[in-house]
Amino acid sequence: MAITLKSISRSQGFKAPALALHGSAGVGKTTLAAGAPAPCFICTEDGLGKLEVDAFPLMTSFQGCSLNLITDS
Repeated sequence: MAITLKSISRSQGFKAPALALHGSAGVGKTTLAAGAPAPCFICTEDGLGKLEVDAFPLMTSFQGCSLNLITDS
């Protein structure tokens, strides 16, 4: 295959990762996640404190969380 200027293409980059952090209370999981570029929290407890971040309403069940994510995507 010959290499020509017409064969140049732009890569698609990468998809932003979805992360779940787990650990004991008070170790800084939320603060760490809040430092990510444009984070959005799925809250399963009232643990954001005074952090000003984007967040879904408090989820009280796994079913509610998974159904909301599926229907809004």
